[in-house]
Amino acid sequence: MAWAMPGRNNLSELAFIFHSNAAKALAASVVLHILAALKHLMFHEDETVARIFIPRKDDMQDEK
Repeated sequence: MAWAMPGRNNLSELAFIFHSNAAKALAASVVLHILAALKHLMFHEDETVARIFIPRKDDMQDEK
């Protein structure tokens, strides 16, 4: 709405900078999360990824 408020150009620029940086941070977090999941899948033998898709019966009983 910067076109409707001609005196607020600085605010629109600030909002654009904030939103673009927030989008970059969100994208970096998603990439980091995917890389961490792949690391667990390929290098660890702790069945972390299997627990995501197939919960253990012990975990299901704890939720009740």
